[in-house]
Amino acid sequence: MKKIGISFLLLFGLLGQQLMAQLEEQKFSLLDRVVPHVGFVQMIPFQTVDDALGPETIRDIFANRGTVIFTNFHVGAYTTIFHHKDVVSVGIDNSVQIGISPNFQSPALPTAYNIQVPIFIMGRLGAGSTPYNQQQIGISAGIGGSINHMKFTMFRPNDNTAIDDAAVVRTTTFVTPSAVLELSYRNLIGRLHLGLAPVNTRVTDEFIGVSPALIEENQAVHGIFGYGLIYHFN
Repeated sequence: MKKIGISFLLLFGLLGQQLMAQLEEQKFSLLDRVVPHVGFVQMIPFQTVDDALGPETIRDIFANRGTVIFTNFHVGAYTTIFHHKDVVSVGIDNSVQIGISPNFQSPALPTAYNIQVPIFIMGRLGAGSTPYNQQQIGISAGIGGSINHMKFTMFRPNDNTAIDDAAVVRTTTFVTPSAVLELSYRNLIGRLHLGLAPVNTRVTDEFIGVSPALIEENQAVHGIFGYGLIYHFN
């Protein structure tokens, strides 16, 4: 019985060693397909004039009386699925972007922030197609979507009512169909992120400056647009 137990332990040990070897081999195979990238992306959310807070909101929006622009730190990777001689490839590009938009005019109001998770199916030609591509110039395009969570401050149009004079802190999460276009030179990538269509979203609006406190659940139409500079490693 003791010998059988030892035999089983040896067998499991050998199987475990083989499994680890296979996993290690797959790991290196995966690393051979990944092109990581980091950078900064300016993301601009927008909303249509038929927003739940009224048709004038878009003209007097956000704490700085202008358009909010999030400066996002970007980290992600392009994973090659198919390629031809390391020159042309098709793969998946996914990333995480986190950024803020400071409220300089009204420091007492919350700082705007957003978190984005864009995922694209992409085609690449030239630089960045695979980790082994050494070309100087490349182009790429992709289609997919972006998960967006953001919190920002805006103002109702002033028509001399208590609520309309209040700042509104809006929190929302939505998914937008998106496309991405890129132009690469060596390891630098210029990226253009385009929301393909505004989407109807549920928002939480907290009115600041009114008593008693007022929080509303509303519907709004949001979209996104962005551009940035990214560095890819290969």
